[in-house]
Amino acid sequence: MAPLTTRTKRPQELQESRRTRQKCSADFGEVLEGLVLSELGKASNPVSIKDLQLRISPTLPVAVVTVASALDRMYREGRVFRRLVTEGGTHYVYSTRVLDVRNLAEISITNMEDRI
Repeated sequence: MAPLTTRTKRPQELQESRRTRQKCSADFGEVLEGLVLSELGKASNPVSIKDLQLRISPTLPVAVVTVASALDRMYREGRVFRRLVTEGGTHYVYSTRVLDVRNLAEISITNMEDRI
């Protein structure tokens, strides 16, 4: 039997495969963020990371930490709001926009405290 040989990739092939991986990663991020925003928009109340992951997983199976990373990035970009909740353990709940004008002051103060 002939020995197996491995073929090394040329620099151009490496660059092309790297670009393909980067493109796939960017596409995945856009899909995930779209699903997150869609599910948050449907919710009548702020949603926890775990609940959001459960809503998304039938369409796009992802880990809780992946959803958490996406939400944190979107929060830092100002695309979602978050509020710290202490009932049932300390965790954040997220929403797309102010759900009720009465909550505007509370959400604004919470966001300012998070950034300090």
